[in-house]
Amino acid sequence: VDLGSQDTDEADDDDDDDDEDDDEAQENRDAKLARKLAREQTGTNGERRSTRLAKDSGTSAEAAEGTAERERRQIKLMERRNEERLREIARESMKNKGRKDEEELAEELQTYKNTKDYPPNVQPNQVKVDMENQCIILPLFGNPVPFHISTIKNVVLPDPDNATLLRINFYTAGMAVGKDAPANMAKLVQKYAPYASFIREMTFRSLDGHNLVQAFRQISELRKRARAREIREMEEATLVAQEKLIRTKNERVPRLSDLTMRPVAAGKKTQGNLEAHTNGLRFISTRSEVVDIMYNNIKYAIFQPCENEIMVLIHFHLKNPIMIGKKKHHDIQFFTEVVDASQAVDN
Repeated sequence: VDLGSQDTDEADDDDDDDDEDDDEAQENRDAKLARKLAREQTGTNGERRSTRLAKDSGTSAEAAEGTAERERRQIKLMERRNEERLREIARESMKNKGRKDEEELAEELQTYKNTKDYPPNVQPNQVKVDMENQCIILPLFGNPVPFHISTIKNVVLPDPDNATLLRINFYTAGMAVGKDAPANMAKLVQKYAPYASFIREMTFRSLDGHNLVQAFRQISELRKRARAREIREMEEATLVAQEKLIRTKNERVPRLSDLTMRPVAAGKKTQGNLEAHTNGLRFISTRSEVVDIMYNNIKYAIFQPCENEIMVLIHFHLKNPIMIGKKKHHDIQFFTEVVDASQAVDN
């Protein structure tokens, strides 16, 4: 009996230990829940929010605020760049305004104001070249009609058979005008191309070829002169304007005689005298060609004496080019040959 009672007491003790363990585990869980509730925060509307959710919400707000700030900076940067670009466009527009107007406007061609200005010896059925007014008078149905030289693309004189033929080709729309076409003529073709009719070519036939051959030569010469004049005007358009030469009047003018200039103004050789005036040099050739060189336009002046050389020269390198003949030049030389006089004596 005593052994049975002892076993029963031991079993009761084990049950009490298990209950204590359960109570301890429950207390631990309650403590964790209390700590969790302690970390919770109460919102303005009375709702309770966890720290994790509050932290996530704060991070999202910071990210949204950073994105908004970045967008505001991008907008300000874009506005500043747009303003700078508008100022650049305005400066370019002001700079190119006059140039653009000159490029877009085409000058209308006029040979004669009325028929009374025609040359007196114009025949109704004859090709006539007016060199002074730069035009060709062509017979159309017995009436003389003038055409400006810049409207003619080329002129052809085929080999004569029974009769002499003269074919004149004009600049027309719908075909390439070519790089040698006058700039003003190209603008006129582009201007009138949408609604005007163009004459492409004309052919004239004559049993007596003397007049057509002479007209062919005159038209070719006139086209050559017009082309040279246009090239010269284009070259001069880019030149820097030079001041006028102030000639020395009350004093003796220093002068070097019998000099040769390079480059040549015309022909194979240009000779003349070089004079020094108040603000520049003037070279006058034997053909009355004048070249002025301003002192303030001279960048370098090089003198070469006649030591071990057959010539003595002075070379000028200019800051801005000047026109000599038909071209622009930066470098000009004046020289003369020096040869020792000698006499051969035969025994």
